[in-house]
Amino acid sequence: MLFRADDRGRRKVDAAADGVKALNPDVKVKTWHGDINFEMGLGVFRHVDAIVGCLDNREARLSINRFSWAVNRPWVDGAIQELMGIVRVFRPGEGACYECTLTDLDYQIINLRYSCPLLARQNIMQGKVPTTPTSASIVAAFQTQEALKLLHNMEVLPGKALMINGLTNDIYLTEYPVKVGCMSHSRLEPIVELPEATAEGTTLAGLLATARERLGPETVLEFDSELVVSMDCGSCGRSEPVFQRMARLYEDAAVCPHCGAKREMRLTHRITGEEEFLDRTLAQVDVPPLGIIRARNGSERVYFELTGDKATFLQFA
Repeated sequence: MLFRADDRGRRKVDAAADGVKALNPDVKVKTWHGDINFEMGLGVFRHVDAIVGCLDNREARLSINRFSWAVNRPWVDGAIQELMGIVRVFRPGEGACYECTLTDLDYQIINLRYSCPLLARQNIMQGKVPTTPTSASIVAAFQTQEALKLLHNMEVLPGKALMINGLTNDIYLTEYPVKVGCMSHSRLEPIVELPEATAEGTTLAGLLATARERLGPETVLEFDSELVVSMDCGSCGRSEPVFQRMARLYEDAAVCPHCGAKREMRLTHRITGEEEFLDRTLAQVDVPPLGIIRARNGSERVYFELTGDKATFLQFA
């Protein structure tokens, strides 16, 4: 219902925002375009009341589910296939989560996107699932209703699925079992807000100093994924600085543009204070606005949020 014929060729997020404003000019909208798996700070999810997932793949759903648990926020999932639909509310600590529902086949499909060294594959052929706008509207309506119930503290049924069969007009509930040892079931605690810290303005050295003031001089910073510091070619000896998360790089990044040989990745996920790039800002090492970074000293750990980004990033027009 948000899109019209003249939206063809536009970014979906921009067309959707305009569609929402056309329906109700009083609604305030924030648009953002990027890879939800790697490019949005965890603090963004922490500063909302509920998350509504309108997603089309398992990897994105798995990421949202883990983010939801990490910052203790509920989310509403919806999916469609032909005349079928499913709506699910997941609330951390209450019933099964999305990852609890995944099978070994689901994990295999998620991993198809990555090659052996975990660089993303390009042009992966994925089967297209036929859908109908009626099924999409029915599922979206139920998702909206569940989100409103969350906002108004009304009863929801977390860990259960509302199954919609448009062929037979059957609607029924099913419940998922909680998976023991589920990887999603972990919280970031304690989270400390840093009102002056931003991705663009705070350096690694500055954040490390803040962390050591709190936890002691042996404190290190830890990222939630591997950072590719550089690509090094053993054949021609050239080194290219990269400073991006490994999962964001495609396979062709491993090929040396000068001699065509395969390059090695120089990786890190920890900042100890000995690095030669401590003057880089957090944005320059692929940390997004409102990112949350772990500081650790032995068994003691604290999660620092770049709360200074809230005033600029979470602006609704």
